[in-house]
Amino acid sequence: MEPRRRDSRNRLIRAASPGSGRAIVLGPYLRRHGAARGRSGRAPGERAPAARLEEAVGLARAIDLHVVQAGLVPIAEIRPATYLGKGKVDEIAGIAKSLEVDLVVMDCPVSPVQQRNLEKAWNAKVLDRTGRILELFG
Repeated sequence: MEPRRRDSRNRLIRAASPGSGRAIVLGPYLRRHGAARGRSGRAPGERAPAARLEEAVGLARAIDLHVVQAGLVPIAEIRPATYLGKGKVDEIAGIAKSLEVDLVVMDCPVSPVQQRNLEKAWNAKVLDRTGRILELFG
């Protein structure tokens, strides 16, 4: 799989034809429990993970990506090295390989170290929430 190219401002260079980039969109969210939260486990005013994922898929399609799969990823805690736990990283690696995706869109902020580690594990470019928004308006 060929790595995605970037321009001088470190933005992804779009594919020549619309829909040519195959992508998976992931919506990681923390499983929260607490007295201050409502029945849903969310703070008042916080959007549901499914609504956030739907928006992420729409934004991915807006930058001419062919979304082949999307899903929510519940996590207990954010891991410093990969954001997700090892088991989930391995599971997504298998999915990315079987679906032959070029890009995995994470609907969350990912540090440069986490991005590098995930790209190595998944053999695909990783685009986080901020990068996706910059690509949309770039």
